[in-house]
Amino acid sequence: MRAPIPSRFALCGSLVLCLLACATPPTERVEILQARVRVDAHRETLEVQQHLRFSAIMLEALSNGIPLHLRYTLQGCDPRNDPELVLAYFPLTDEYELQRRSAGESSPRRFARRSAMLAALRRVRLPVPAGTSDCAQDLRIYFDLAALPTPLRLPALLDRADWTLQSAVFSLRESTSP
Repeated sequence: MRAPIPSRFALCGSLVLCLLACATPPTERVEILQARVRVDAHRETLEVQQHLRFSAIMLEALSNGIPLHLRYTLQGCDPRNDPELVLAYFPLTDEYELQRRSAGESSPRRFARRSAMLAALRRVRLPVPAGTSDCAQDLRIYFDLAALPTPLRLPALLDRADWTLQSAVFSLRESTSP
């Protein structure tokens, strides 16, 4: 049996709107204000001043105990050594945690309030392997969808507007400082 003409148009219109929503470029909710690789006597550190705007659904997921993974991609260097920040909430202790994972190291910081943890994200220092200052050309920050629990991955892929968090490429070569 054939569907009436108006319902065919409605179905086609809905399909076109869904495809357009999937094809729209993700909004940039990460702004890198300043970044550099600092070389001290015994280690190298990636220092980033940033402005992050998490969606309401991401903050709700965090409040329900789902960790959020932010990746800091240093283009030009080995991607296996890219630093990562993991934001987590532990309901039993009612604490938030900001964990830096980089160069085989892991260092957590605990916070009593989510607002304090989010404020600490404005300026981060991440240890990076030796030699990073020589190879790092550009920096890009993004939210790692693949790190979400399996049941959330498909909804996150379909609703990219709420789950996309990425920056534009920031040139580290142009931002060198003494």
